[in-house]
Amino acid sequence: MSFCENCGITLPYPSTSPQCPQCGYPRRGATSPLNLSIATVLCFFLGGLGVHRFYAGKIVTAIIMLLTLGGFGIWTAIDLIYLICGKFTDSKGFPINYIGAPRLAIVLICIFLFIVLALIVFTVYGIYVI
Repeated sequence: MSFCENCGITLPYPSTSPQCPQCGYPRRGATSPLNLSIATVLCFFLGGLGVHRFYAGKIVTAIIMLLTLGGFGIWTAIDLIYLICGKFTDSKGFPINYIGAPRLAIVLICIFLFIVLALIVFTVYGIYVI
């Protein structure tokens, strides 16, 4: 058993809620069991289809992303920023912050892959950077 730090009521452990059901105070250390690295890679490569939101259990918003191609890319970019910063949550409101690799490595991989993808697109369309 655990107790709410704000109102002191007994909370079931493990709880399915990220906050106290009585006063709404956020629970310390409540995190999602999902992997941040997987969610970030899914968002980077398949974010326009909302695959990372399906992974997080956010089915309704994932379907909306699928129909709008990631909010025309804007929604996907915002989600990618949230994932890199560790602020993205699952369907129950728990932050997805378990990482299998250091966060800096994820950021560097995403930047590298973005540059490679941009070079491929520029080459296909005949736009030369150099």
